Amino acid sequence: MKLGHIQKAGLLIQAVGLAAASNPDDAQVPLSSRKCLPQLEYVPTLGIYRCFDDTAGLRALDGVSFKSKHNNVQSCAGVCGRAGYTLVGIKHNRSKECICGDLLNIEAFRVAGTMGGCESDEAGAKCEVRRVNCNDEDAIEVYDILNPLTVDKAPANLPDCSRDPLCSTDVCDESLSDRDRAAALVSCLTIWEKLDNLVNEAPGVPRLGVPPYEWWSEGLHGVASSPGTRFAPEGNFSYATSFPQPIVLGSAFDDELARAVGEVVSKETRAFGNAGRSGLDLYTPNINAFKDPRWGRGQETPGEDTLHLQNYVSAMLTGLEGSGASSSKKSLLATCKHYAANDFEHYENVDRSGFDAQISTQDLSEYYLPPFKTCAVEKKIASFMCSYNGVNGTPLCANAYLLETVLRRHWGWDGDGRYVSTDCGCVALMVSHHRYAPDLGHAAAWSMRAGTDLECNASPGSEALQSAWSQSLVSEAHVDRALTRLYTALVSVGLFDSGRADPLRSLGWADVDAQEARKLAYRAAVQGAVLLKNDGILPLPKEAKQKYALVGPWGNYFGPAPYLLSPYRAAQDLGIEFTYTLGSKIKSSDDSFEEAMASAKNADTIIFMGGVDNTLEAETLDRKTLAWPQPQLELLRALSALGKPIVVLQFGGGQVDDTELLANASINAVLWAGYPGQSGGKAIIDIIFGAAAPAGRLSVTQYPASYNEAVPSTDMNLRPGPGNSGLGRTYRWYTGETPVPFGFGLHYTTFDVGLVVRGKQQLDRTDQAVHLGGSHDVSGTPNWHHVLTKPVITMAVSATNTGETTSDYVALVFIRSDVGPEPKPLKTLVGYTRLRDIKPGATAAQDIVITIERLDVFVFGSGENCELGLGPKHTEAPRPRLNRLLDADTVGVVQIAVGGMHCAALTHDGKVLTWGVNDDGALGRAKSSSDDQQAEEDEDEETPLGSFESTPAPVALDEDLEIIQVAATNSACFALSADGKVYGWGSFAGGDGNFGFLHEKPPKTTERLPVPIPGLRDVKQLAGGSNHILALTNDGNVLAWGSGEQNELGRRVMERRRFESLVPRRVGLPKNKTVKIFAGSHHSFAIDTAGKVWAFGLNNFGQCGMPTRVDTGFTTVISPAVVKSLRGWSIKHIGCGLHHSIACTEDGDVLVWGRCDDGQMGMPLDDISNDDIILDFRNRPRVLNVPTVVPEPILSQPA
Repeated sequence: MKLGHIQKAGLLIQAVGLAAASNPDDAQVPLSSRKCLPQLEYVPTLGIYRCFDDTAGLRALDGVSFKSKHNNVQSCAGVCGRAGYTLVGIKHNRSKECICGDLLNIEAFRVAGTMGGCESDEAGAKCEVRRVNCNDEDAIEVYDILNPLTVDKAPANLPDCSRDPLCSTDVCDESLSDRDRAAALVSCLTIWEKLDNLVNEAPGVPRLGVPPYEWWSEGLHGVASSPGTRFAPEGNFSYATSFPQPIVLGSAFDDELARAVGEVVSKETRAFGNAGRSGLDLYTPNINAFKDPRWGRGQETPGEDTLHLQNYVSAMLTGLEGSGASSSKKSLLATCKHYAANDFEHYENVDRSGFDAQISTQDLSEYYLPPFKTCAVEKKIASFMCSYNGVNGTPLCANAYLLETVLRRHWGWDGDGRYVSTDCGCVALMVSHHRYAPDLGHAAAWSMRAGTDLECNASPGSEALQSAWSQSLVSEAHVDRALTRLYTALVSVGLFDSGRADPLRSLGWADVDAQEARKLAYRAAVQGAVLLKNDGILPLPKEAKQKYALVGPWGNYFGPAPYLLSPYRAAQDLGIEFTYTLGSKIKSSDDSFEEAMASAKNADTIIFMGGVDNTLEAETLDRKTLAWPQPQLELLRALSALGKPIVVLQFGGGQVDDTELLANASINAVLWAGYPGQSGGKAIIDIIFGAAAPAGRLSVTQYPASYNEAVPSTDMNLRPGPGNSGLGRTYRWYTGETPVPFGFGLHYTTFDVGLVVRGKQQLDRTDQAVHLGGSHDVSGTPNWHHVLTKPVITMAVSATNTGETTSDYVALVFIRSDVGPEPKPLKTLVGYTRLRDIKPGATAAQDIVITIERLDVFVFGSGENCELGLGPKHTEAPRPRLNRLLDADTVGVVQIAVGGMHCAALTHDGKVLTWGVNDDGALGRAKSSSDDQQAEEDEDEETPLGSFESTPAPVALDEDLEIIQVAATNSACFALSADGKVYGWGSFAGGDGNFGFLHEKPPKTTERLPVPIPGLRDVKQLAGGSNHILALTNDGNVLAWGSGEQNELGRRVMERRRFESLVPRRVGLPKNKTVKIFAGSHHSFAIDTAGKVWAFGLNNFGQCGMPTRVDTGFTTVISPAVVKSLRGWSIKHIGCGLHHSIACTEDGDVLVWGRCDDGQMGMPLDDISNDDIILDFRNRPRVLNVPTVVPEPILSQPA
């Protein structure tokens, strides 16, 4: 783009302000007055019309583009002409894309459109005489603009806050907070304008002068082609620095390198943005762990270890966004993706788009979530992207537990301008693949209410969002919350600022592909290379008498780069004598096989370049094998039979099984290069010829090819178990032989390495961990995070170079422990450092600090949320431990109810004690002055937990009340008195978080102290589920209230009247016939006077005892129905879980049914009839459809 083009882009906003004709839905909202320049008046005059083929590979008109459903020829011409452009193009696709420019692509094919012929073109565009409809997806209408405005230089592609109509809104008032500015803008919009801007192709608000904005931009290893980033066909802004893929950066184990790369990507993105070619956000980085070696996108991540991922993403985000919380403005809006547990594309007949990952709480908290926790807690990143898959039954983009409870509440990521984007297409996939939502409207509504703000792969007029609104599934408050988060984020990066004092606004083409960036791309490729084998042949000599044969189909992955230095080019530049022959394609043979053999025979040394590339591993494409591609292996075998020295350069993101190469004495060296980017060829040739020294280490485990058949991609368990053939996953748990282990890497020199503890160990016992009091510090960081990051041991690592080659050295520090139950991790990475440029005879040293979190002192969910009730000094109980605060002699507990993260106990004298998390008032008691004093003492004594929540204490109930039962839901407690009244406190939760507690109060009101539940009397039993409660009356009737989203109330709850579910209503069971009630997470049972068992609620795994089916799925039992499968049994008691149920009979038999794929049934299933079992895609038992007796020998085995 010429300089004039960049200047013109700055006036797009003025044109957009008048571009679209007034939409009847977009009534003008009165604006506050401010001294502003008047709105520009301009009417374009159009000249010659032409029609061109226009595809992603060949664009007819290059320039600045924008999308809006309101675009038409005249409005687009108004935008472009007002900005000074002489040409306007419009594509009649779904997004109505307009393009402003000055030059036609002479390579483009001009065609005969329906409005005219195909005459010669003075610009030189090729003319093809064929008539097409210019409204086609791959066509574009182009017009001359005869009266473009001549403009002075202006900031590019930014709203114009100096001129009306935008100037008169408070979004332009830089004295206000970011959120207030965003809220002011949102308040001016109609509901239809709001909905239109909750998609990645946001059209802006033409009548207010808010420009369109495309959120979908990529920057994984440099500025990349994407819907939001447009490269020029040639010249300025036709390329950007293309770094190695993150898997290569990860193998460097150099956090400073990751930070520097992030900084360059951020700067070049801002330069593209200033030229109107990119937005101010990026869908990067990808920080899912590379757990499965077949994963096609593993190349996008730094490796398989969580500590490594956490450190890498912390450094990368510092580069991308700036200093984060300590800075009032971010440089860029980065996105941590894909949240969470997204690590395969397609396995057998299971696709990521509908995969439900079954993950234990321990694996989730120890492995799958920590990198995202770093994004949220430490770096306070701008955005998260929820992933395609589900976790434990709920698609991620509708998963309120992970998006609200964990992300925003527990991690404290609830600041202004922090938003969640769906992965692109997730909303529709909730209907088509997950079969979770009945239609697009419900999918969009459930996503928004669960905490998702932006729908990716969507255009203005999104069917999903429009349907959600038209069905009253979301409120305008939900919409405002989401849109305010988005606009607050854009305000935070200066989109609506004047920019006079912002140096980021001055970045331009001169800041792209800078010399420092080129050096950094080369350095990254060198540092990430890993030497896997070397019998002393490397480095190779460069003498003229040596002849080399380069053979093989080397692979690389790069974006639109300024150049691509291949090994061939690098060998030429080095001046060695060599030949190059393909010999084999990546995954198929080639006719040049014999030619390659001939050139190898005439060479002194063979350099083979092969491995895998993006035809075998990529997004939507997982590898089918871990072995070397057979054609390459056959070529390698033939070459090794020649008896010549062979050096193998191995490319690709995922590892291939090198067992044969490592054992073959004719193959003298193997160097893994990954995808090394624009300077990769030079970096690798420099290494093998000694101009650079290798020091990288594998950041993943290289598995044998047999792993592919032994471990399915869909098994999410880390520890050895039946699902992974007892092998386990990652270096921490894998029990098999590895061709090359995690952390392996050779050097050209030798090192004498030392490791000593510096100073005194700072913690000896877990109870020395200090809780800092309160919940968050002044920056909003949860105080428990400060506890987890406290130093325990500081170790000094030193490396003395005892060889003859200057080299880096990467030190990895692992721990191994015998503490805890089996199986134990084989080892755990707790620290690392890269010592640079150690000359022969020199020593380099660096401290490595090991923190509490790295030692796994706290186990998530064990006791750090006070749910153990052991008091402020104890945060875990590895084995059953006596709680002396509930001593039998002094307290006398007779019943305990367990909620989500809290507990309630009933004592022998009718008192109620509670402990645990009190965020939603679940403890039913308020702090007193003595509690405040105790909190100060806790702080002085440096206790890890607060006494108020961690110590069982009485609920503030009337002393005269005699309580006979307690019940608990996820965030509430209930107490039944001897006179049949029910008292409760806390709140229920729905799909969008806090649901409320009493219908008489405003929605989402939390009751922090006990209140009587209206309308209940003569109750004799309570039963609590996750978010619903049942009450059985003395006359044999059952009432239910709470959240009824899964029909757990035994009645259909209409969305528009959903808060009425807080009113206890009678369940449709036989009147006056019920004698017992039982509640599971989302399903319930009742036993009547005749001994019949009734069920209602969620039945997706047959947990209600109603046989489900694979094809249709009998997912819910809306109204109570008799459980026919329990006829003939005299049921005494029923225990209900999330997806399975257990019943005990009067005769002492135990029956089980429901989900059975993780040992829930407590017995082998081999002898059960196939008619009673539903199998998963691997023919393993998934659902036990019929209540089945657990054999007595199993029940009688000692615990």
